[in-house]
Amino acid sequence: MFCSNINAFLFVGVVAFVIVDSQAAYLITVKKTYSCGNDEFQHEEGSSRKWEKKEITYFIESFGTSMSAEDVRKGIKSAFSHWADTVDLTFEEVYESDADIVFGFKSGEHDDNFTFNNGYFAENVKMAHCVGKMPCTAIHFDDDLYWRFVDGGGKWLDYRRVGEVLDFQTVAMHQIGHALGLEHIGDDGTRHAYADEESVNIMDKIYTRPAGIFKGYVWPRPHTGDVRAIKALYPKVEDFE
Repeated sequence: MFCSNINAFLFVGVVAFVIVDSQAAYLITVKKTYSCGNDEFQHEEGSSRKWEKKEITYFIESFGTSMSAEDVRKGIKSAFSHWADTVDLTFEEVYESDADIVFGFKSGEHDDNFTFNNGYFAENVKMAHCVGKMPCTAIHFDDDLYWRFVDGGGKWLDYRRVGEVLDFQTVAMHQIGHALGLEHIGDDGTRHAYADEESVNIMDKIYTRPAGIFKGYVWPRPHTGDVRAIKALYPKVEDFE
């Protein structure tokens, strides 16, 4: 079931270790996990679970302070592209606020009656949410937290704020999955019918930002359960008007 208004995301933790050689000490992030804050989802009466069209538009109303506008655009476009590679939907950025999905960065209390924690970075911090009827029409990120998009070939670690960096693309992929109508696949140890016992899915309630050792960045992608779920929701193009 889908939450009527908000899907809140929580920071779970970082597993790290230190490698020391003759040159320097490197802090290597091995795993960073995020958790969606809602325990279950409910569909609002009269709302549709999915988009009843193939071409979905999105608008970026604000770009935040920790990334450039270019990186925000690249991160959102890349997050959408993973879903587009999996199912026959198209996503186009437009420059009007009446787009199907609106992205923005917010601080503290804002216009959806949901309060961010003013940049407080610790376990169980709400970092993003999705607003509106199902499928939701607005996605907000906490602008007081430190977000990063890693372009192709880039490195993950940022020594200025190591341990506080949030992977924009991973969280955007999860949020977009909810905006397209997907529920959680794994929830508190209970596996959804679409889940694969051996994989960690982007749409799990607790999901992981993949990271390689030696600062290498492993791009997030839909896994077996994500692919099964989105294809079940949007099985073929003939379903669209």
